[in-house]
Amino acid sequence: MKILDIINEDAVQDLEKDLKHPHSYDAIDHMMQTIANKYNISAKELHDKFVERHGTIPDKWIKKQ
Repeated sequence: MKILDIINEDAVQDLEKDLKHPHSYDAIDHMMQTIANKYNISAKELHDKFVERHGTIPDKWIKKQ
């Protein structure tokens, strides 16, 4: 596994934890921006990795939880 893959997986796990208490779309967007910055990746990369892992976007994933 490449270092970038590990970083992306860690970022997705952080997002999963933070999504347990979303307040709005803007809050989710802010979470994603903050996590992406923390891991030095783009928000799009984080979004794409999340979708790759869960088969859905964060907004819809929350509703299933």
